[in-house]
Amino acid sequence: MREVAFEPFRVVESKAGRDKGRLFVIVGTRDDGMLLISDGDLRKLAKPKPKKRMHLKSRPWSMNRLEILYGEGRLLDSDIRKALDEIRSGGSMPREQASCLFQTSESMAQEDKIGKE
Repeated sequence: MREVAFEPFRVVESKAGRDKGRLFVIVGTRDDGMLLISDGDLRKLAKPKPKKRMHLKSRPWSMNRLEILYGEGRLLDSDIRKALDEIRSGGSMPREQASCLFQTSESMAQEDKIGKE
């Protein structure tokens, strides 16, 4: 199985601390290598939680829609909450809406393969 990278807007799960088991989105990095994570609820975009990579488990979802909103300066805490809630609920959102919020590592690999052909 391919190792999933710790990249911006990747979903991660906390492996240690008070927030163990909780899902977050990587919203940035610090110069010292710590990742800045937010869940839009307890850890908002205005004050993301710094966490070491070793205390996080990368999950196979990348939040493409959140990255677009961030680039446009329109990303809100509620956007992060909705995206993470959708993952937690198991995907009750219509497929076309879900695909614009996040992609699995497998679907990203397929797109890369198609783009190279």
